[in-house]
Amino acid sequence: MDTPLLVLYGSQTGNAQDVAERIGREARLRLFKPRVVAMDSYDVTSLPSEQLLVCVTSTTGQGDPPDNMRRFWRFLLRRSLPPDSLAACSFAVFGLGDSGYPNYNVVAKKLDKRLAGLGARVLLERGLGDDQHPNGYEAALDPWLARLWPALRALAPLPEGVQQPLLTEESLLALSPPKLRLTPLRSPAQTACAARQLAARLRREQPHLPVLGELLVQQAQQGLQEEGLKRQQGLQEQVEATHGSAEGQILAEEEESKQQQAEAAGGGCGSGGEGGGDGSSNNSSSKGCGGSSSSSSSTGLEATLRLAEAVAAAADFRRLLQYVSGVPVSVSEPEPKQDPRDVPTGGGHRPTTAVLQDGEGADVRHPPLPYTYGPWRPYLARLAVNRRITAPEHFQDTRHIELDLDGSGLSYEPGDLVAILPMTATVAVDAFLQRLGLDGEAWVRLEAAEEQQQQRPQQSPDDDAVTHGSCGAGEAAPCVVARVRSLVQGCLDIAGASPRRFLFQVLHNYAATELERERLAHFASAEGRDDLYRYNQRESRTLSEVLSDFPSASPPLERLLESAPLLRPRLFSAASSQSLRGPSAVHLLVALVSYNTPLRRRRVGLCSGYLGGLDPAAAEAAGEEIRVAVWTERGSLRPPKSPNTPLILIGPGTGVAPFRAFLEDRYATILASNKDQQQQQQQQAPNDQEQQQQQPSLQQPLTPPPAPCFLFFGCRSRSADFYYSQQWKEYMRAGVLHPTHGLITAFSREAAAAPPQQGQTQQQQQQQQPVADGSNGAVAAAGGEAPAAAGRNGSTAVSSSGSKVYVTQRIREQGELLWGLLSEGGAAVYVSGAAKKMPAGVAAAFADVAVQYGGLGTEAAAAFVRQLELKGRYQVEAWS
Repeated sequence: MDTPLLVLYGSQTGNAQDVAERIGREARLRLFKPRVVAMDSYDVTSLPSEQLLVCVTSTTGQGDPPDNMRRFWRFLLRRSLPPDSLAACSFAVFGLGDSGYPNYNVVAKKLDKRLAGLGARVLLERGLGDDQHPNGYEAALDPWLARLWPALRALAPLPEGVQQPLLTEESLLALSPPKLRLTPLRSPAQTACAARQLAARLRREQPHLPVLGELLVQQAQQGLQEEGLKRQQGLQEQVEATHGSAEGQILAEEEESKQQQAEAAGGGCGSGGEGGGDGSSNNSSSKGCGGSSSSSSSTGLEATLRLAEAVAAAADFRRLLQYVSGVPVSVSEPEPKQDPRDVPTGGGHRPTTAVLQDGEGADVRHPPLPYTYGPWRPYLARLAVNRRITAPEHFQDTRHIELDLDGSGLSYEPGDLVAILPMTATVAVDAFLQRLGLDGEAWVRLEAAEEQQQQRPQQSPDDDAVTHGSCGAGEAAPCVVARVRSLVQGCLDIAGASPRRFLFQVLHNYAATELERERLAHFASAEGRDDLYRYNQRESRTLSEVLSDFPSASPPLERLLESAPLLRPRLFSAASSQSLRGPSAVHLLVALVSYNTPLRRRRVGLCSGYLGGLDPAAAEAAGEEIRVAVWTERGSLRPPKSPNTPLILIGPGTGVAPFRAFLEDRYATILASNKDQQQQQQQQAPNDQEQQQQQPSLQQPLTPPPAPCFLFFGCRSRSADFYYSQQWKEYMRAGVLHPTHGLITAFSREAAAAPPQQGQTQQQQQQQQPVADGSNGAVAAAGGEAPAAAGRNGSTAVSSSGSKVYVTQRIREQGELLWGLLSEGGAAVYVSGAAKKMPAGVAAAFADVAVQYGGLGTEAAAAFVRQLELKGRYQVEAWS
């Protein structure tokens, strides 16, 4: 009776997966038999046999498919596929995108066209959700789904005599069986075992912080002792209550026997020899986050341990979600990644431990890297610098941040991204746990529900599964074993992102009062979409606030982990070059997000607020260190391979961050070809190591000069937020930027100045010395910190009186110069900044340049810009 329906999704941040799962839930109510699968987890060779297909996909990068769609998409693009391959299939496509990006929903559009090109019949005109809409993508999704169900049923009518069930409000709000199962570890021996296993894991995954494992074992032993004392005290009270009778003596003997059996059972503590270790290890330093156990009482060290526990829980939870979604998951160890410092210079076998010499001649030993760090295993990097670089009186607080990646093996190229997993404030986590009546220190095991495990193909067991996100030795299904606090702090976004509609459906099923059930049901319905927007998205309400507004609804934690906003890493453009700064340094430019909602609620960006509250200088003064969970990812901006390609860089505000990396990389290339001159300049530079590290000194133009680079930078004023102004001037003197007009500025809140003539130097407009070595600009557009995996280097615009000059105006003013670079010089254009109007405005400005100086018509000019995009000579990185 149930009609098969295949729902495939390609999702980068989880939104497309949410839509696909909603389609699956509603399809079951309409007597379809849906399969909801990630595209790369589906056997694409079976697609010709499918009759009904719904595809949901987002767009990433420069119009690229999501990571879990790429193999599927490459297969569909094969030229050898016959044009009638999918003749038996009828399909519909829904896309999720952001109209602020140039390649708005391009993946959904291409998929729709390709499926039709392979002979599949269009079931319904594609739907395109837009994050720029006040209601988000659901504004387009709801009416699209209302048309989808009749279209599907028209192709697959119910058998004679079978009636479509009446879809009441309660049936639409009913929940499917849970996907996750949470089990408390009640035995003290079990919790001690779990702690010892996690300690062993932390020693392996974060070998530069061995003391974390020691502290965790100490805490577990202390907890076990306290539990034993409580148990003995309770037993003594029972014995005294029986006045020393034989019954009391028997009770005492039985309890002691049970305790001994539990401790014996816990002694094995899983497979793998490290699980039962005593926490001893080689101490590395006396710092609070990496030293000996003597500093284990340090607040900084305990904070780092909480971070490490949350990071481990988050990594395992990622695996579990993929497993539940049908994605193949490996819980085995990755291949060890070689530390570049351990490469033998004379050939031969790589030693187990490399021995280097520091400046004093002492041995510095670096153990081999056991892991490749990334989303599954973030690296706890030392926060070295966190300095405000906007003027003190300026409304915007923007930070120059430096992270120490020493020993991680992490690498990045100009245009790449640095992912940071933010941590929710302890006070917010405590309030959340209290609201739900949860014990944050309790250990639990989170795994796939039995129904989910039965749907999975059998996988080979893993020998050391417990410590690597598996439910136990001999079981390949991943799970999470952690303290409740770590699960909440590492997996749930309780104080940042606004919940999606599905959460209100879940809360409706657990609310105890009729008034709350009615209101939640309205918010969870399509009819209540506008009211939900006003209550939820418009006010940026958080999960904690929603739970506070509906106090009778207390769903179990495993249900919230299915429906609530998940904590996602924030991505920031690398603002430095490893070629120049060295392999252990990465710089970031981060504007702290802060704003008021329409009801005057104060909001602070989760990640930027987290970073803004970290003070490495104060920690160092206290003999401690601050650690941040990071990894690197490939970005969407790819610099040209040849240094002889002219660059046109458009970076208003914090959008300039990746271009600092571009220019530093070119400077490093120049230095490599001018070693003798570099040494001479270093000898002439002041003996200030900190200043030299921040910005290498440049005394005169270097030769040979590189291809010309032109940086268009916009901010509010030169005195408040002119980021890295001194560095740009020095790069002009060195020839990294064009020596006469390589820096073209637009100040939106300064007194009006006469526009420069064609090719005029900007130095004539910059006689006043800027006060900051960098700060946040709000010129072409102001950026914000994005949810999940998209927002970077954001800032908030505030209107004020005065002259407003934007980078788009400067592009048009420099049109003759730019047209020559594009039409004859082979230049490449790079645009970075906030989404919304800025990317489209910059593209329109270049089209105007093509009209005025290239003699092209309006349509031909727009086509010229599109051709630059197709050739990779016009790249955009924007965030909303």
